Amino acid sequence: MYCKLLYILTLVFVFSSCKKQVIQTPQFGKLYPITEFTNQEECLEQLANLKIPDAYTLIKSEIYQFAKDSIYCILTCSGDGRAHFRRLPDSIDINNFKDKGEYRTDDSRIYYEYETSDGIIIYRLNSVDRKTF
Repeated sequence: MYCKLLYILTLVFVFSSCKKQVIQTPQFGKLYPITEFTNQEECLEQLANLKIPDAYTLIKSEIYQFAKDSIYCILTCSGDGRAHFRRLPDSIDINNFKDKGEYRTDDSRIYYEYETSDGIIIYRLNSVDRKTF
């Protein structure tokens, strides 16, 4: 009798602790964690080996598309070792988006890649003339 009660309580505990993970649409300026490492260096070394949630599709290098809303994000690491997605500006033409070191370009705009303690942030530079860059 005691074993049967223990078995039932165990099943109730296991099934009540299972929750369906809901993946929200990424918002600009917010972080969407994937996993944690001991530090940023380890995180950067392991980025290529991460299991990426099914809701994201690799587009090019560390750029991913959130399938539900066609939003683009960059995979980056924060200073404390957290791997996460950061939403990119909506103005980016992803098909022509090119990495040029600290800068990135598309056919009509220039973007600056800024390293922070929360990882990479990409800002559009409004005051730069694309034709002369």
